[in-house]
Amino acid sequence: MDYDLLAQELFFAMVEAARQPFHRDPAEFARGELNILSCLCSGQGGATSGELGGRVGLGSGRMADALKSLEEKNLIDRSGDAADRRRVIVSITEDGRTLVRDKRTLVLGQLRRTLAGLGEQDAREFVRLMKRIVELDQGSPPGP
Repeated sequence: MDYDLLAQELFFAMVEAARQPFHRDPAEFARGELNILSCLCSGQGGATSGELGGRVGLGSGRMADALKSLEEKNLIDRSGDAADRRRVIVSITEDGRTLVRDKRTLVLGQLRRTLAGLGEQDAREFVRLMKRIVELDQGSPPGP
């Protein structure tokens, strides 16, 4: 098997797929502001910026910028921790929850249409292979 040739073919297919909305929109849930909102939506109560940064993989500077932007958009609130006045707790607002819910609904609709276009057998195989790729990537050391 010529894996180099197959890797090139996959690379160009992935580049083309990145231009499609079904690929871009789910990626928002894995990085940036929507990822922060998703973490806050799924958690119990609020979290500190350090806790959120650890969950979403952002450093303190980028996290501070993202939280400022989210607060300006009324998607999060920041308040002092009653137990430790030095800590600031970040919570999602109702507008933030609505944004996450609406965006998730939109993305799931796009994915549903894509999978339906593939047909049942190819759709199941595609999902199986995507899960397998994630498993492989989770076991691999970080690349260059």
